[in-house]
Amino acid sequence: MASIRSLLSFSLCLLVIVQGCVAQFGVGGQSPWQSSRGFGPTQRACRFEQLSAFEPSRRVQSEAGITEYYEENNEQLRCAGLSALRRIIEPREALGVNQELVRRLQSQNDERGDIVRVEQGLWLLRPTRSQEEHEQPEEYEPERYPEVGYEQWRPHYRGNFSNGLEENFCTLKIRHNINDPNRADIYNPRGGRITRVNSQKLPILNIVQLSATRGVLRRNTLLSPYWNINAHSLLYVTGGLGRVQIVNHQGKTVFDGQLRQKQILLIPQNYVVLKRADRQLQFEWVSFKTNHNAIVNQIVGKASTIRGLPLDVLRASYSLTIEQARRLKDNRREEVAFLTPRYQGTDEYQSEEYNPELQRDIDVSLAQVLDN
Repeated sequence: MASIRSLLSFSLCLLVIVQGCVAQFGVGGQSPWQSSRGFGPTQRACRFEQLSAFEPSRRVQSEAGITEYYEENNEQLRCAGLSALRRIIEPREALGVNQELVRRLQSQNDERGDIVRVEQGLWLLRPTRSQEEHEQPEEYEPERYPEVGYEQWRPHYRGNFSNGLEENFCTLKIRHNINDPNRADIYNPRGGRITRVNSQKLPILNIVQLSATRGVLRRNTLLSPYWNINAHSLLYVTGGLGRVQIVNHQGKTVFDGQLRQKQILLIPQNYVVLKRADRQLQFEWVSFKTNHNAIVNQIVGKASTIRGLPLDVLRASYSLTIEQARRLKDNRREEVAFLTPRYQGTDEYQSEEYNPELQRDIDVSLAQVLDN
């Protein structure tokens, strides 16, 4: 039973539902530096002065799964053009079946909900094709035609279609496992890993105008402060405990608190974010971003923007001395994304004795990271 529970926990699905179709936001002629969920006419006055984390407000049990709804009328999510729900789907399920069709197939008193169990497997029916279509060659079977490769067989197969929709849509990849450590874009054995998926890796995301990031932050590790250049981000905590601080473009803190499993938090475009895992638990999350090719810019570390600026520009921009500008520019210069604690002892990867200065119960702020 425990193994089934653990399987269900990994089978969750967080759906970010866009209020309105893609055409309403003018994605076709949109700048790549803007979020695809731009503010609508009723949303232009929205200001993210204070952000809050949210937990599911409603839970619906179905025959083969659970649906958890987050507050649909939440002002923060509405301002970003988003809403969210979470589904836990058991094995042998069926989700997304047309509700009217389900009502016709079920009795009127059926109360199994939107997620139903498929006892004998799922079969898809398609209408009979015309005589010309019946003359198409059969599907490629490598065991029957070992001497003919798939690429040699496929052009002839495609030639029998008149509109090309099969090539453009039906062959699109629709799944990508961002929980696979082997697919991590950034990995640090002591810090954690970051895995991103966008329309470059999964082209179908260009249609829905979304991308996603999977993050695992090991205990007591900081994620280098960053901001999203062209997207809002909806963060969902999948496990552990962490502290998140968000600062707007005026330097005002709009969120500073701990996040735990099942909570969601909106991170507005161009707001700086700092994440730190708990001292005893690692911090795990998934972020859904409102641009199919979301771009992140870091403040600290090897890939940071500040490191690429000349000293004179830093000094003039922030009213610093040359020494202060140099320290800001060279801070954590060899680390990428993860700012790991410094260990004592000969084996820094195995020793559990942290530097006492890092063990003190002090507040973490962007200023301390920049000046550390």
